[in-house]
Amino acid sequence: MKRLLLLLVLAMFLCVGVSFCVQSKSNVKFGLGYAKLNLDVPNFGINSLDSVVARMWFSDSLGLDMSLGFTAGDSQTAVLFGAKIIGNFVKINKLNIYWLGSLSIGAYDPKQNGIRSFTVFRIQGGVGAEYYLLNCLSVLTEMGMSFTSFSGNGNSESNFGVYADWLPQAGIRFYFN
Repeated sequence: MKRLLLLLVLAMFLCVGVSFCVQSKSNVKFGLGYAKLNLDVPNFGINSLDSVVARMWFSDSLGLDMSLGFTAGDSQTAVLFGAKIIGNFVKINKLNIYWLGSLSIGAYDPKQNGIRSFTVFRIQGGVGAEYYLLNCLSVLTEMGMSFTSFSGNGNSESNFGVYADWLPQAGIRFYFN
């Protein structure tokens, strides 16, 4: 678990380093924020997970999101790491509409009798909208299609469908310009 957490933190630092290497630095925007990810798997004992998200725009049309969600305590331990490629296809004043493709992996241990630990694998594709309240502050929401696979100790479950919840798939970003 410690190795996975260290790997995730190093990946976020790598993304920040890449932003400093981009030739046209005036186009690069780096932001940090919050997102609540809806997993909605009641048979495995988890519904959602809070995440810290780093977003980098390499140009006006192409960006990358890296997310890290975790919880640790006496009743449960969970970690979820995700990477998302995003691309603007509509820009209207302070509103960006973008396409996205993401991949997430993680692990969950509920520490309860009868519910065993499991791993999570998720692929998503869809669209999102990001509205800039200020030049450095935005709110966003996303929707699309999702395939999620959960497996652990002989049990497995897969879900395929649409995700489009306002609050669980919403986020906020603060950009450092």
